[in-house]
Amino acid sequence: MKVFIKEGFKYIFFLIVSTAVLTAQEVQTQQDVIPVKTRYGFEINRLPVVNFNIYADFDPVEWYAKLYLAVAIQNDILQFKKAEKGFTARYQITIAMRNQQGVIFKETWKRSTSVKTFELTNSRTRYQYSAFKIKQIFPFESQKILPGNYNCLLEVRDLNAKTSYKSMRDFVIPSLDSLTNNQPAASGITFLIFPAQDSLLQLYPTKKVIRFGQQAYAFFRMRTKKQKAMDFSVRIFLKQEEEDYLFYSRNIHIDSDSLSTEVLYKMPMDTLPEGDYRIRFETDFADEMFIREREFSVIWYEKPIYLYRADLAIRPMRYLLSPEEFERVNDMNYKEQEAWLDQYWREKDPTPKTIYNELLTVFYERVDKAIRKYSSRFQEGWETDRGRIFILYGEPDKIINNRYAANSIPHIVWIYKKENLEFIFVDRNGTGEFTLLEKENEEK
Repeated sequence: MKVFIKEGFKYIFFLIVSTAVLTAQEVQTQQDVIPVKTRYGFEINRLPVVNFNIYADFDPVEWYAKLYLAVAIQNDILQFKKAEKGFTARYQITIAMRNQQGVIFKETWKRSTSVKTFELTNSRTRYQYSAFKIKQIFPFESQKILPGNYNCLLEVRDLNAKTSYKSMRDFVIPSLDSLTNNQPAASGITFLIFPAQDSLLQLYPTKKVIRFGQQAYAFFRMRTKKQKAMDFSVRIFLKQEEEDYLFYSRNIHIDSDSLSTEVLYKMPMDTLPEGDYRIRFETDFADEMFIREREFSVIWYEKPIYLYRADLAIRPMRYLLSPEEFERVNDMNYKEQEAWLDQYWREKDPTPKTIYNELLTVFYERVDKAIRKYSSRFQEGWETDRGRIFILYGEPDKIINNRYAANSIPHIVWIYKKENLEFIFVDRNGTGEFTLLEKENEEK
C-alpha cells in the first residue's frame, strides 16, 4: 500500500509539473528559417523542427473560402518506440483558428508513422508530412468564415513522450471579389509540393520558402463570368538591391471547362539558385491586364557549412589539387576565390543542365561529416588522416575496430572492397588520435 501511495504521489507530481510546463510554454511565431550561429562566426539557415502553412482556396462552384493545412514534423523531435517491424511514433495535430473576436473553431487529427531503422528516428533532415482539408463550416451563416485577417495556433503533441510544440501563423482570407467589369476573381498564389490529390491541396509546409533543388508548383484559382481558355505570361524576377532582374520567362496556355480555373505551374527549380524572387502571372482579360504575383525565397537548408564561405570551401580542396594549384588559389582574394570555386565545380558537375551539383554536394557533405566525427583539440576532422580518407573514398565497406587492443597498438582498419583498398589507422600515443600507418598512393 505504501508503494502504491508513493507511486501515486509521484504520478500526480509529474502530471502537475508537466501541465505547468505546457501551460507556461511560450507560443512562438512560426518561422520558415531558423538562423544558427556557427563556430566560424557566421549564421547558417536551418529548417524549423515543425513547419506548417495554411492557405485559403475557394470552392469552384459557390466561391466560398476553403482552408487547407500542411504540417511537417522533424523525426528527431518525435519519440519512436520499437515495433514489430521498425519503430513507430504517435502524435496529435491540433489547430485553433482565431480572429479579433476570439477562437472561431478548433480541429484535431491523430497520426502515426513508422520508420525502418533506428538512425531514421534521430534524423534531422527527415520530416513527417501531412496535408489536411479543414472541415467546412459553410453554409451555416452563423459560422461562415469571412474574408479578413486570421491567426492559426498549431499544437503538435507527441502521444508517446507527452510533450508538445506550439506555434502560430497569421494568414489572410482574401476578398470574395464580386465579378465586376468582366474582371476575374482569384485566390492568392501559394506553392504545392506536388499537384492536388483527390481535391486535397498538397501545400508546401513553409509559407515563403521553397527548398533548393526540390520540386514545387505555383498554384492559384480564378473565377470568371464565362468559360474561356487563357494564355499567361509567367515571369520570375531575382530580387536585387537596385532593381529586380528578370531571371526566367515563359508563356503557358490554360484550358478551362468551367467558370473556375486552376492555374498550376511547375516551377523551374532545376535552374533557380538560392535567392529572393518574385513570380508574376499576367494575362489579357477584357482589354485589361490581370496580374497575380508574390514573393518567395529559395534556400538550401542542408547546405554544408563550408559552402557558406569560399575561403572555407577552398581549405579541404588541397586533397583534390596539386600543391602548386592549391597555393595559387589560396593566395587569391575572396572575390577571386568565389569565382574560381564556382568555375571549378561547374566544370566537374555531372548534371550541368541543373543547378544542383551532385559531386560538389557529396564532397562537402563528407567534409561536414568528417568535422563531426573526427575533430580533435588541434585539428578539424577533415584535416585528420581518417577525415582525409573518408572525404576521398567515402564510408568504408568494413571497419575492424581494435582501438582497445590489449596486446597491440590500438588500431582501426578500413576496408574498401570495390577499390581493393585497406587503410590502417593507429593510436601511437594512446590519446585517441589515429594516424594512417602507411600513406596510400593517391591519384589526383
